[in-house]
Amino acid sequence: MYGDSARLRVGGFPAVSDTFRPCYVASMGPPAKDSRTKAARSRGSGSLGSGPQAAGTQGKQPSSSDTRPGRRPAEAVPPRTGGDRGPQARAQEWPGQRLGLPQHGSGSVAGWGRRIFALAVDWLLCLLVVSAFVGRDVWTGRGSEQWAPLVVFFIEASLLTALVGGSAGQLATRIGVRRLSGGLVSPPQALIRTFLICLVIPPVIYNRDQRGLHDMAVGSITVRR
Repeated sequence: MYGDSARLRVGGFPAVSDTFRPCYVASMGPPAKDSRTKAARSRGSGSLGSGPQAAGTQGKQPSSSDTRPGRRPAEAVPPRTGGDRGPQARAQEWPGQRLGLPQHGSGSVAGWGRRIFALAVDWLLCLLVVSAFVGRDVWTGRGSEQWAPLVVFFIEASLLTALVGGSAGQLATRIGVRRLSGGLVSPPQALIRTFLICLVIPPVIYNRDQRGLHDMAVGSITVRR
């Protein structure tokens, strides 16, 4: 009896007699483990958590304020926009810089003022040449004579651009046409370039290096001499 009572002394409860043993055991349930097992379970539950709260913690995604080593906070990543073209695009301070051309002086991209003035000189010379053959009708802009200056301009600009790197007006204003790789454009390239100039629209569509469609089509650029 005393041996059984000693075995029933569990959890600090007093021992009972064998008469009430079934009721006592049924109410108390299975015997608890020793204190070391309880301590181990307590430490494990404190570190990992249990129940719905622990499951929610394990499934939780790291927040933007996570400062663990090797992880960048989400707010530290700058947003990308469609207008961002990279450091090379932002470093373009003058036309032709990304092509290795200087900002001023010989070899720099020719300004629009020089180009327009050169075109005006070319057109005036073409009018004078045509008027020497057909008379004053060319100045009135009537009949087929009105297209004669454009034909003369096409021949003159194509020929001189391939031979000396620019039309007569460009030579007078100290600008020239050359390939991006250096040197003069070839005769076929000069013909294509001048034809696109005669269409009027291609020269007014240009990029940040002031190269119109006529220059981009043949790989050329207009620079100062």
